[in-house]
Amino acid sequence: RIPLKIYPNPAENILRIEYPAGNPGGYVRLFDMQGRLQREMQLPASGIQAEMQLPASDNQAEMKVGDLPNGFYVMHWFCNGQT
Repeated sequence: RIPLKIYPNPAENILRIEYPAGNPGGYVRLFDMQGRLQREMQLPASGIQAEMQLPASDNQAEMKVGDLPNGFYVMHWFCNGQT
């Protein structure tokens, strides 16, 4: 298991995602409670490059969520064929 930290909860505008150095990369996907994909962000092993990402460190990404309606969401990290 690779630890992933996601905060703050609840989030207003920005959701921060921290992952360990040397992570194998993958995708972070945010789903609403109906299972609809709301956001997707690539977390490559060499760093972070995605449309949803704001400036962050090598082991941290920031996802814009301010335009999403209030509610419950589920985040999945897809990495090496695992979630």
